[in-house]
Amino acid sequence: MRVTRLQTALSMRWVAKALGLFAVAAGLACAGCNTQTPFLGVNPLEANLAPLPTQAGDPYPETLSALTGKKDAYSWAHGKGYVKASPAAVWKALQDPNVVIDRKNTDTQSVQLHSEPKYAWSYKIHYTAGNGFAEWWENWRFAVVDGTFEAPTTGLIRYQKTDGSTYIDLIEGSIYVRAIDGQGGVAIVEMINHVKAVGQGADNAKATLDAQYGALLAKVKGKPLP
Repeated sequence: MRVTRLQTALSMRWVAKALGLFAVAAGLACAGCNTQTPFLGVNPLEANLAPLPTQAGDPYPETLSALTGKKDAYSWAHGKGYVKASPAAVWKALQDPNVVIDRKNTDTQSVQLHSEPKYAWSYKIHYTAGNGFAEWWENWRFAVVDGTFEAPTTGLIRYQKTDGSTYIDLIEGSIYVRAIDGQGGVAIVEMINHVKAVGQGADNAKATLDAQYGALLAKVKGKPLP
């Protein structure tokens, strides 16, 4: 009955693709279980290997250049792109959790602002999917590397799943916002996403970066979020 429930209830695409794995996973003995994951500070992830995008006639094309791969512990995606807005505007846009919320693969989303007051800015996103069958929390933390919080020349955002469904072993990522010398109206955005979850792979990690970058462009241009 649990497998039938899973097939009919869960809308998360990575679960829907992996029903066969659940069938052999100890009879779903831990269906609905939650686990907590330590999240320490605002530490950078690995170096971003993606190249900056190039386009004839435009030195700062607003597109995301990406690389993907897989390690034993997780699948990953690296992305870099330009945003034709000041670094301060890009940094401000990312402080709105609606820019990074995953609406496509979840049923409900709620946000707690200032969730960790010791950081320059923070919020916690609570997700449910599959009519409440799965839920998890992601913590997002902001830190200024260079400049001020209102006008950073380099800002770092780190996020991670910290609690929730055991179907998702790992969600973590980073976003750098960097100024370009002599180009106050353009910012570089560097994104990394790691994921280890049932049915998830590098394509899903890249899709996360694409969605975040697309929503960021919409936000800074005053357009509706996708």
